[in-house]
Amino acid sequence: MRAFTTTFQTIPVVVMMFAIIACNSSDNHSSSAGKVNSDSAAHFEQTKWKTKENGKYSFRDQMLNEVLYSDSIRTLTKQQVIDMLGEPDRVNENYLYYTISKTKLGSWTLKSKTLVIKITDDEDMVEWIKLHE
Repeated sequence: MRAFTTTFQTIPVVVMMFAIIACNSSDNHSSSAGKVNSDSAAHFEQTKWKTKENGKYSFRDQMLNEVLYSDSIRTLTKQQVIDMLGEPDRVNENYLYYTISKTKLGSWTLKSKTLVIKITDDEDMVEWIKLHE
């Protein structure tokens, strides 16, 4: 009976630890190394967009609005988009998926932000650009 009580008392502690870890696991940490906070917009820079450090795209969230609302990107072909933004993280038929950010707890993805670009069937041009959260 005592072992059952002790085990039952440790469950809230474990749950609390997971909650604390989840709250602190964010891709939007700003550091004193001069990173721009994700709330402030940055102009699109191709090399920064393609930069992946430690499995994360550190600059994409800052440049997201430049890509998402760009009229010039909407006039490009599929190959021109790939030349500009780099190889997508995933391709499914006529959809290009670019990972913007992910918040993980261990190996579980808690939150993700992905830029999705739909390519037309017939003309191989951009049909629309959307953000999936």
